[in-house]
Amino acid sequence: MKKMTLATAALTAMIATSTTTSVLADTKVDDLNRTSEGTVNVTAGGDGENGALQLVKVPDLDFGTIKLGDAATQVTTDTNEVTTSDLRGTKDGWELSVKYQEADATAWQNADKSVSGSGFILELPALAYADASGTTNVGEKPTVSAVAKVSDKDAVIATADGSKLAGKGVFTGTFAQADTKLTVPANNQAVEYKSTLVWTLKDVPATN
Repeated sequence: MKKMTLATAALTAMIATSTTTSVLADTKVDDLNRTSEGTVNVTAGGDGENGALQLVKVPDLDFGTIKLGDAATQVTTDTNEVTTSDLRGTKDGWELSVKYQEADATAWQNADKSVSGSGFILELPALAYADASGTTNVGEKPTVSAVAKVSDKDAVIATADGSKLAGKGVFTGTFAQADTKLTVPANNQAVEYKSTLVWTLKDVPATN
């Protein structure tokens, strides 16, 4: 079972290649009719650097400045896209998940890690996928999960059923800005906190 993992802020360029050959067999049927053949050899996409299944893009989540008050404060982020590419040419599916790199208690820390955030809650809404267009995507859109609260355990946010050709090609899902939320309780210190998210795209072999 293969896994591809990207930490937030990592971006991988995707290159897709294909090889097309044509072999004709011109055959006379009669004086007014002839037949010929069309042939194409389809191979998996990707190259030496970029595999046929890859996690192309994940979002950095910058929540700006929060003023602590008497109650928890929720803010939203402006960066919100996740892109996957499945050019394997098989009926295998995939699963996309996200988690904190660190344990929940130390997931949000200041620069020198002397202060850890208390009770931070990061909520990601269900990804929204546009309908397939053009010739890149011909299968069904990936299936998305409901709102996920990020923790140090993998939370599945999207799956693709390969038997239905779902998620084949390049798909970009978007988190709604207004629903991508970070809750910061008022009992936290006034410092800048950072966290690392780990996004993992996992191969799911076909069952038949």
